Amino acid sequence: MWFHQLKHRIRLSKSLIRLQSTKALRSDGSSSIKKIGFIGLGNMGFPMCINLLQQRSNQEEIFAFDNNSQVLQNAKEHGAFAVSSLKDIGVENCDLIFTSLPSCESVTYVINELLPNTKESQIFVDTSTISPSIALNLHEKVSSKNCFMLDAPVSGGVSGSKAGTLTFMVGGLDSTLNKVTPYFQKMGRHVFHCGGPSAGSAVKLCNNLALASQMIGVVEAMSLGDALGVSPTILSNVMNQSTGACWSARVDNPHPDVGEISKVDYKGGFASKLMLKDLGLACDAAEKANIPLLQGKNAMELYRLVDRKGWGDKDFGVIYDILKGK
Repeated sequence: MWFHQLKHRIRLSKSLIRLQSTKALRSDGSSSIKKIGFIGLGNMGFPMCINLLQQRSNQEEIFAFDNNSQVLQNAKEHGAFAVSSLKDIGVENCDLIFTSLPSCESVTYVINELLPNTKESQIFVDTSTISPSIALNLHEKVSSKNCFMLDAPVSGGVSGSKAGTLTFMVGGLDSTLNKVTPYFQKMGRHVFHCGGPSAGSAVKLCNNLALASQMIGVVEAMSLGDALGVSPTILSNVMNQSTGACWSARVDNPHPDVGEISKVDYKGGFASKLMLKDLGLACDAAEKANIPLLQGKNAMELYRLVDRKGWGDKDFGVIYDILKGK
């Protein structure tokens, strides 16, 4: 029942967007964007903001906000205008506002705080990973204010955020995407238009569902290799050139003799608590759509164990220590 209601809302939103497109932004690049807001300077958001700052034009100003005063000061040192509240982002009348936040609740709160002070044709781009149903609801709220929104979650991890090689999965209006694409290209390498409102969020949940199982599979393979006396470096090299190749093996291998993340006690990277959150969203959506997720639920239970150990802030490769019995 819920799933059919969601599909009905998506159809209605597509109709609303077709109507909205009659007054849509001109697809003239980013020439009319002068003020950019960036909210959320965490492990992913801070490097993204820095990449925007380093590649901004002389006409562009970037206003940053985060609850962490230290990272806000760091952004200021890179050239951002540090603001002290969400209200200040609204007061600045930014043409384009990016959000990079850790939860559905935080994204909803921020958008609701900004909307009363919005200006017509303002663009909201949420790069967080949130529920498709919540993304759809936010699209509807933003559209009711004669503004535009893209749900544009990212993939590529902290390393991709720093290197400017992220992948953006985008849901929303074509003309809005055309307007924002130059900014996506400053932060990433690939931009996929996944469909209408909430499509980006849906694709991201599916991607992270697979990512969690990848990591667990890599950990089990590396552990078995240890037990069988195989060199972890050789095993990793073979996997990366064979059918076992995947992001978790190539970029974020958690084995201490292969990857870098374990050498810093899994600090930084993609937090395990965020993977747990994403798995919860995916399992919830699957249950409502009557789709079984046997491996997904197993992965979620393992990451719950990580969280109970107090390791939620560590990279999700810390599952290696769980399966090693630590």
